[in-house]
Amino acid sequence: MERPEHTHLNLGTVAACTILLSAFVSAAQALSADENLYRNHCAMCHSLNQGRHQMGPSLYGIIGRTAGTISGFASSASYVEAGQNGVVWNAETLNAFLERPSTFLGQRASPPITNKMPIRIQNVETRARIIKFLIHQQNDGG
Repeated sequence: MERPEHTHLNLGTVAACTILLSAFVSAAQALSADENLYRNHCAMCHSLNQGRHQMGPSLYGIIGRTAGTISGFASSASYVEAGQNGVVWNAETLNAFLERPSTFLGQRASPPITNKMPIRIQNVETRARIIKFLIHQQNDGG
Protein backbone atom coordinates (compact mmCIF):
# COMPACT_ATOMS: atom_id res chain seq x y z
CA MET A 1 0.00 0.00 0.00
CA GLU A 2 2.99 2.34 0.26
CA ARG A 3 3.31 2.42 -3.49
CA PRO A 4 0.55 5.02 -4.14
CA GLU A 5 2.05 7.41 -1.54
CA HIS A 6 5.46 7.14 -3.17
CA THR A 7 3.93 7.64 -6.56
CA HIS A 8 2.12 10.74 -5.27
CA LEU A 9 5.33 12.04 -3.73
CA ASN A 10 7.21 11.39 -6.93
CA LEU A 11 4.59 13.15 -9.01
CA GLY A 12 4.73 16.11 -6.63
CA THR A 13 8.50 16.18 -6.84
CA VAL A 14 8.35 15.95 -10.61
CA ALA A 15 5.82 18.80 -10.73
CA ALA A 16 7.97 20.98 -8.47
CA CYS A 17 11.07 20.24 -10.53
CA THR A 18 9.17 21.00 -13.73
CA ILE A 19 8.08 24.37 -12.36
CA LEU A 20 11.62 25.22 -11.22
CA LEU A 21 13.10 24.12 -14.53
CA SER A 22 10.53 26.17 -16.41
CA ALA A 23 11.39 29.26 -14.33
CA PHE A 24 15.11 28.67 -14.92
CA VAL A 25 14.59 28.27 -18.67
CA SER A 26 12.50 31.47 -18.75
CA ALA A 27 15.22 33.37 -16.90
CA ALA A 28 17.89 31.95 -19.22
CA GLN A 29 15.86 32.90 -22.28
CA ALA A 30 15.41 36.45 -20.96
CA LEU A 31 19.13 36.74 -20.31
CA SER A 32 19.83 35.31 -23.74
CA ALA A 33 17.55 37.94 -25.31
CA ASP A 34 19.32 40.68 -23.31
CA GLU A 35 22.69 39.28 -24.37
CA ASN A 36 21.54 39.36 -28.00
CA LEU A 37 20.67 43.04 -27.61
CA TYR A 38 24.14 43.66 -26.18
CA ARG A 39 25.72 41.74 -29.05
CA ASN A 40 23.67 43.61 -31.68
CA HIS A 41 24.33 47.08 -30.28
CA CYS A 42 27.63 46.98 -28.38
CA ALA A 43 29.81 43.94 -29.08
CA MET A 44 31.14 45.22 -32.41
CA CYS A 45 33.16 47.82 -30.47
CA HIS A 46 33.23 46.64 -26.83
CA SER A 47 34.46 43.43 -25.23
CA LEU A 48 33.26 42.01 -21.94
CA ASN A 49 36.71 40.58 -21.21
CA GLN A 50 38.91 42.31 -18.68
CA GLY A 51 41.67 44.30 -20.38
CA ARG A 52 40.52 43.39 -23.90
CA HIS A 53 39.80 46.67 -25.60
CA GLN A 54 38.52 47.02 -29.14
CA MET A 55 37.52 50.28 -30.84
CA GLY A 56 35.91 51.11 -27.51
CA PRO A 57 37.02 50.16 -24.01
CA SER A 58 36.20 46.84 -22.40
CA LEU A 59 32.89 46.94 -20.55
CA TYR A 60 34.16 44.43 -17.99
CA GLY A 61 33.44 45.92 -14.57
CA ILE A 62 31.86 49.09 -15.98
CA ILE A 63 29.30 49.45 -13.18
CA GLY A 64 30.88 51.68 -10.54
CA ARG A 65 33.80 52.76 -12.74
CA THR A 66 34.58 56.46 -13.09
CA ALA A 67 34.31 57.62 -16.71
CA GLY A 68 37.61 57.88 -18.57
CA THR A 69 39.64 55.84 -16.07
CA ILE A 70 39.91 52.36 -17.56
CA SER A 71 43.44 51.02 -17.59
CA GLY A 72 45.01 50.28 -20.96
CA PHE A 73 42.60 52.32 -23.07
CA ALA A 74 43.25 55.86 -24.27
CA SER A 75 40.00 57.57 -23.29
CA SER A 76 39.29 60.88 -24.98
CA ALA A 77 39.62 64.13 -23.04
CA SER A 78 35.82 64.40 -22.85
CA TYR A 79 35.46 61.09 -21.01
CA VAL A 80 38.36 61.90 -18.69
CA GLU A 81 36.88 65.31 -17.87
CA ALA A 82 33.43 63.81 -17.35
CA GLY A 83 34.99 61.40 -14.87
CA GLN A 84 36.79 64.27 -13.14
CA ASN A 85 33.41 65.98 -12.92
CA GLY A 86 31.96 63.00 -11.07
CA VAL A 87 30.54 60.71 -13.77
CA VAL A 88 30.49 57.15 -12.50
CA TRP A 89 28.92 54.51 -14.71
CA ASN A 90 25.73 53.09 -13.19
CA ALA A 91 22.27 52.28 -14.55
CA GLU A 92 21.24 55.94 -14.57
CA THR A 93 24.37 57.38 -16.21
CA LEU A 94 24.58 54.54 -18.75
CA ASN A 95 20.94 55.05 -19.67
CA ALA A 96 21.45 58.78 -20.31
CA PHE A 97 24.73 58.15 -22.14
CA LEU A 98 23.35 55.42 -24.43
CA GLU A 99 20.38 57.58 -25.34
CA ARG A 100 22.54 60.51 -26.54
CA PRO A 101 26.29 60.02 -26.02
CA SER A 102 27.48 63.40 -27.31
CA THR A 103 24.77 65.32 -25.46
CA PHE A 104 25.57 63.42 -22.26
CA LEU A 105 29.28 64.25 -22.55
CA GLY A 106 28.52 67.82 -23.63
CA GLN A 107 26.73 68.40 -20.33
CA ARG A 108 29.68 67.06 -18.35
CA ALA A 109 32.81 68.17 -20.24
CA SER A 110 34.12 71.25 -22.03
CA PRO A 111 34.01 71.68 -25.80
CA PRO A 112 35.19 70.35 -28.09
CA ILE A 113 33.45 67.09 -27.21
CA THR A 114 35.43 64.09 -28.41
CA ASN A 115 33.19 61.06 -28.68
CA LYS A 116 33.76 58.18 -31.06
CA MET A 117 30.61 56.34 -29.99
CA PRO A 118 28.80 56.10 -33.34
CA ILE A 119 25.40 54.92 -32.13
CA ARG A 120 22.53 56.03 -29.97
CA ILE A 121 20.06 53.59 -28.51
CA GLN A 122 16.76 55.42 -28.65
CA ASN A 123 14.51 52.62 -27.40
CA VAL A 124 14.10 52.83 -23.61
CA GLU A 125 13.48 49.10 -23.18
CA THR A 126 16.51 48.18 -25.27
CA ARG A 127 18.75 50.43 -23.17
CA ALA A 128 17.31 48.99 -19.96
CA ARG A 129 17.84 45.41 -21.08
CA ILE A 130 21.43 46.04 -22.20
CA ILE A 131 22.19 47.70 -18.87
CA LYS A 132 20.52 44.81 -17.03
CA PHE A 133 22.73 42.41 -18.98
CA LEU A 134 25.89 44.37 -18.09
CA ILE A 135 24.91 44.40 -14.41
CA HIS A 136 24.16 40.67 -14.51
CA GLN A 137 27.51 39.95 -16.16
CA GLN A 138 29.32 41.96 -13.52
CA ASN A 139 27.42 40.46 -10.59
CA ASP A 140 28.02 36.94 -11.88
CA GLY A 141 31.71 37.55 -12.48
CA GLY A 142 31.47 37.91 -16.24
